[in-house]
Amino acid sequence: MESNDATRVRLLLLDDRESSRSRSVTRLAQQAGMEVVAAVADCGEAARLVQELQPDAILIEMRRLDERGLDAIAQLSALDGATRPAIVAYLEILHRGDWPDAQAAGADDLLLKEMSPRTLRGELRSIVDRVRQDGRTNPSSVPRPSEH
Repeated sequence: MESNDATRVRLLLLDDRESSRSRSVTRLAQQAGMEVVAAVADCGEAARLVQELQPDAILIEMRRLDERGLDAIAQLSALDGATRPAIVAYLEILHRGDWPDAQAAGADDLLLKEMSPRTLRGELRSIVDRVRQDGRTNPSSVPRPSEH
């Protein structure tokens, strides 16, 4: 099933674990309406590719091995311009404090890797649309993820 460009979500994935990146790319690419335009380990490379590829959203693994996930969120959320993608913290397990930390660093939202690809696509489409409409998300308008 092919999706049109209006509903397709173009993603850049930032995760420093090669096996995790590979699993995520495979999983996301299986869902119609999602296109992984790049998957990288390095935040600087991600910033460069944002300018080149103009993804709709960046999924950032917040619990990086180098413990710099929040720094990556802060750096990428500071990108300027109308083409700034939605910044989404992407986690396997949500711990108390993750959402406030991600939000303070500049994340537009937080999603769990365990979501079905179809649900994830719908959530990402909503986040991208909200960020484009609002420019930068007003933190008071962002729904808080439920803590598991």
